[in-house]
Amino acid sequence: MNTLIAKENVHEIPYVLDLLLNIGVRNWELFFLIKTGRGVEMNDLSPWECEDILLFLYEISSEINVRTVEAPFIRKIALQGALTRGGLYRELISVHMPRGEPSRLLPCPCEGRKPLE
Repeated sequence: MNTLIAKENVHEIPYVLDLLLNIGVRNWELFFLIKTGRGVEMNDLSPWECEDILLFLYEISSEINVRTVEAPFIRKIALQGALTRGGLYRELISVHMPRGEPSRLLPCPCEGRKPLE
């Protein structure tokens, strides 16, 4: 399942997650807005909001395979954690509390690669 993340819909992400889990979707690919084409009329998230949403996605990654596009910096969150947890993170996590341990590294490891120590 593919989902665009922009200022206009970021607050709906936990509800989309619940829907995907209820219908049995196993892979969720999220795209951060790049303001080109039809996207020029939409609004970007701030860097702090991006970090909040990535932290939320990392924490729910035990429930669904999360892949991000245009956001390779989710690996920083997976390896180091977020520096802060902002208001958007608290709002998202209050709607959907993760049900398990996050995966070690996102996206899912490739075949034949050794895990990070």
